[in-house]
Formats: sequence, C-alpha cells, structure tokens
Amino acid sequence: LASACATGTHSIATSALIQLKAPVVTAIHGFAAGGAGFGLVCASDIVIAAESAKLFSGAVRVGMAPDAGTTVTLTQLVGLRRAMDILLTNPTLSAREACDLGIVSRVVADDDLATEVEAVAQVLAQSPPLALAATKRLVWGGLGASVEERLAEEARVVSELSGTEDSREGLAAVIERREPRFTG
Repeated sequence: LASACATGTHSIATSALIQLKAPVVTAIHGFAAGGAGFGLVCASDIVIAAESAKLFSGAVRVGMAPDAGTTVTLTQLVGLRRAMDILLTNPTLSAREACDLGIVSRVVADDDLATEVEAVAQVLAQSPPLALAATKRLVWGGLGASVEERLAEEARVVSELSGTEDSREGLAAVIERREPRFTG
C-alpha cells in the first residue's frame, strides 16, 4: 500500500508539473535518482545541473518499474533505444552525459548553479505569461503527434494570442526598440 500511495503521489506531481501554466525550472545538485527524482526531472521544462550532479533511474535496480511518467517522458527526450538502455541497465549518468542525451538542458559549474537558475527564472518572469503557458501546453500536448496534427492547434493558439495585450505590447516594444512590459 505504501508503494501504491507513493507512486500515486509521483503521478500527481508529474502531471501537475506538465499541466502547470508556468514553466518549471529544475536545478540538480547531487543526485536525481529513483523513479520520482528522475521522473520529475524528465517532466520539467528546463533542467539546469551542476557539473557534479548525477542522475539514474534505479527502479529496476531495486526490483521495481519506472514511475512518475518516466517511461513516456524519457522516451520522448532520448528516443526508444536510449530510454530502454537507461531504464533497463540503470547507469549512473553524469550531468554532462545527461545533457548530451537531452535529459538536462544545460550544465554549469557547481558554484554557478543558483545564479544560473535565478537568471533563467528572471528571463521567464519577464516574459509574457500567456505565451509561455500556450507554448508549454503546445509542446507537452504535441508529444507523439505528427506535425500535421499540431498545425491547426498552433494556428488556433497563435490567433488567440494575437489579440492579447501582451502581444500588442511585444510588437510595440519591437517597433519602439525598447524592452516590453508584459502583464499577462
């Protein structure tokens, strides 16, 4: 029962991260391990790892199967063959290896991790929230879809956003050569 409850919690957390309107920036310092830690990394939008960080699935290593959406998100990030290799053989990945595979967005020096995460958060905080939410929804919603299947949805979202104050502000800022002030 404890495992079922923990797995349910992981599933809820993964779903919440993906469905959250705001982008999720994850910092890894130390180990991102096990179903939940590794799965939550795979469900994040931007992942910044310290050089010393390590990642591994570990589920099969302890007689379990991957959870927290890892079987889908990892496969989308790295492809079927690499996902199978990672999930079945449980290698410990360095931050650089995880970045090369596409699991991590960028790797920074350990001492620079907090500064880099803060810088990314500031960029996102100054960005138009409706456009960020729409982009996130389109990307996550398009997993497994063909380009043709997503064209109509993208066109609908672009049309919807084109009438917002943020889109008008963004265009005015470009024309006036100034920084935009988005309000959402």
